[in-house]
Amino acid sequence: MKYVLLSVAHGVEFKKIHRDYASPLIDRINSCLTKSERDHLILLPYNYTVKTNDRQMQVFGATDKGLGNEDLRRLKHTVGSDVTWSFIIAKDGKECFYTDFVSDLKAMIDACRQKYPSCKVMCVGHSQGTQLFYSFFFDYAQTVDSFVSMGSPISMNSGAYTNWGKVPSVIGSWINFYHWMDFISSRLQGCHPSKAIADFVVDYEVPSAWWKILYKLPATLCKAMLVAGLMAHVSYWKSDFVARKIADEIKRLMYLPS
Repeated sequence: MKYVLLSVAHGVEFKKIHRDYASPLIDRINSCLTKSERDHLILLPYNYTVKTNDRQMQVFGATDKGLGNEDLRRLKHTVGSDVTWSFIIAKDGKECFYTDFVSDLKAMIDACRQKYPSCKVMCVGHSQGTQLFYSFFFDYAQTVDSFVSMGSPISMNSGAYTNWGKVPSVIGSWINFYHWMDFISSRLQGCHPSKAIADFVVDYEVPSAWWKILYKLPATLCKAMLVAGLMAHVSYWKSDFVARKIADEIKRLMYLPS
């Protein structure tokens, strides 16, 4: 049985979050594994809010605090201050939030690979975390055996590329979880304009039986629809369905022949 390194990256957050933010999902994954399998799972969660949130809120407090739609304004800065523009700066080779992510993740994975030479690497991202991983794969020379995207906005950037984007050459498989009501997420399998991505990704739709009703209601209830969409966007962390599928992928990697 091989060790599996499970690296996790969260999405955009309003505030600094605790280092065990991934526990709701990890606990559910562990419940699907035997004790021996759990002992062979090495957890590598990455929390970038400790580096970004103070600067995000400094800009928000100086420019937007007290104005209308304050919560949405705070979200604007959470996304923009240290996430969106960081990729622009990274293109010039300057140090920024994204370059920190790359160097930190490389160091974490490489240290574990030295300790567990035959281990497999699995990256699980949510929302903006999926875009960070996707970009990271083009800046990382070693194999990542499995990539899991949850509520991913990756397709949002596809139109910027003449070939609609491509599959990073270092990843061995890509599982994508989307939710019918999560407007951040997208289907990828069989429908993405890039045939390479469409043929490579395996999609799973997260069950959402009763929430679909909200989208059938009159347009005057758009606020309720927005709330339901946001609820759907964070539902992956506490989904038994998602946890079981990820556990199955972990087991596949653990029992791969040498």
